[in-house]
Amino acid sequence: MHSAMGLMYLIVGAMVIKYQWFIVGLEPLISWLLGITVFLYGLFRSYRAYIIYREE
Repeated sequence: MHSAMGLMYLIVGAMVIKYQWFIVGLEPLISWLLGITVFLYGLFRSYRAYIIYREE
């Protein structure tokens, strides 16, 4: 479940950057900042999932 959520955040972050849209239209700078933030959070979630699965 953790890895699926990490993957979802990675996809959402990439889509925000590509389409410059997140519930409402975004300006390019805002879409890049939000997209990068969400993408980095997805990387963090994926890393935590890897650590949890490795310990089991």
